[in-house]
Amino acid sequence: MEKRLKHISKLKITGFLAVFCLIGNIYVLNAQIGYQKDSLQIKVYAEYQYVNQQLKAIEITRIFCDYCSESQLEKIKKEASRLAYLSRHPSKSNETKKLAMYIRVSKKDFAAIKQQEINN
Repeated sequence: MEKRLKHISKLKITGFLAVFCLIGNIYVLNAQIGYQKDSLQIKVYAEYQYVNQQLKAIEITRIFCDYCSESQLEKIKKEASRLAYLSRHPSKSNETKKLAMYIRVSKKDFAAIKQQEINN
């Protein structure tokens, strides 16, 4: 009888842990989805050009944003250049390195850029 009770208590503990893990995962997934409600994510490609192991240029080659105005694209390009500069790595040779990054902007800030364009 005692073996049977021990087995049942292990099942209860295992079940409790499984339910606890599921609830925890749901909570984490909701937290990750939360940023999508109030922000936009824009993908940007950049290229680093090295000459004699020195960084000579950072070029933003592509911004994936179908709905951006010209002023929004310009601001995104400036921010992408700044982020690309901060994430550079030393090179051992003359080469071109490529970087893909995501820039997350709140919808309110993004709309404010367009409003500035209209006002000017």
